[in-house]
Amino acid sequence: MQTQVNYDDEEETVTETNVTKPITGSADSLKMLRDNIESLSEFHQIEVLRILHSNHITFSENKNGVFVNLSYVNCDVMNKINEYVTFVNKQETQLYEFEEKKTLLANQYFK
Repeated sequence: MQTQVNYDDEEETVTETNVTKPITGSADSLKMLRDNIESLSEFHQIEVLRILHSNHITFSENKNGVFVNLSYVNCDVMNKINEYVTFVNKQETQLYEFEEKKTLLANQYFK
């Protein structure tokens, strides 16, 4: 059974049904997440795929890549993916800053 969110009179109710309906964020947030995942290196994209696989999310794969319909992914899984992408982006930003400082110090003291 899948969880379906119904929006009646601006009140959110959750019911158990056999019908799979989208239950996650807006189309813009899904597009932004997709773009962020696509911009990651292959290693990090595989880690996102592992998150999906460990949560039993259905995906398809062919010679063009792996395809997932994010609009049907559980909110908890989406949060895990968002946390991972945020972590990777923050880590890469910090590494870039450290490399810049390292280069600056090397130029300043070792030339």
